[in-house]
Amino acid sequence: MRPVTNIRRDWKFKVSQLYPVLLAGGAGTRLWPLSRKTYPKQFSNLIGDTSLFQASAQRLTSSDIVEFTQHITLTNSDFRFIIEEQLQDIGIDPGPILIEPEAKNTAAAILAASIFAHSKEENSILLVAPSDHVIPDTGDFHEAIKVGLTHAQNRKLVTFGIKPTHPETGYGYLELLVASSSGTVPLKRFVEKLAADNALSNFASIGRYVLTLDIFDILRIQPAGVGGGIQLADAINTQAANNTVEAVILNGLCFDCGSVSGYLAAIMNLADR
Repeated sequence: MRPVTNIRRDWKFKVSQLYPVLLAGGAGTRLWPLSRKTYPKQFSNLIGDTSLFQASAQRLTSSDIVEFTQHITLTNSDFRFIIEEQLQDIGIDPGPILIEPEAKNTAAAILAASIFAHSKEENSILLVAPSDHVIPDTGDFHEAIKVGLTHAQNRKLVTFGIKPTHPETGYGYLELLVASSSGTVPLKRFVEKLAADNALSNFASIGRYVLTLDIFDILRIQPAGVGGGIQLADAINTQAANNTVEAVILNGLCFDCGSVSGYLAAIMNLADR
């Protein structure tokens, strides 16, 4: 089986409604003291002149490659007004802000966004992304989204990954059905954070493992299938077992600033650009 390569760069992909969903309710405890409970990392100007959240929102606005509708943001009541202010400061309509009554998990947040979007547009597609990543090349990112959308419209869940450069224990892995370093490949399973010896073993099989970016294209999640008591990894692996999940491998750099190591890696790599 050959991985699917990119589609024509001169073709702009448009669906009825593509909702960018930003997950912005995290406390950011792994990056203390730069990140604090009352003002977590995603709202701080850790890199550049905008916050990580603002940069994430700008990255999920329409371009010549892909067209988005209004943002949906998931957060808690403590950060609602910070989100409104930061989006208005960069000229983005805040759009719907869904307030989580209590912290659950990513699956519950995606379910809430899915129900909301489905109430607006039955065939809407969600592009779900965290708000603490740094992706320097928005064009490459939008090209990857465009590829993912072709699968999402065929009622598949799409997850995005990036090639690892070293063994990593702080992030989850995507195990691909076949080895590949680019394009789109059916997903075999999602693997949670690994112990050091397993991470080293996976790195030796680097062609078959990529680091997950926790970014997803979702047509719709059925309310009966995912809820507060089910982990996202379980939901992904259930669908992967039915051959309904595709992994898109992002060409370029991506940094998860949720940890000190990820934050330092972003600073060092961007300083060289």
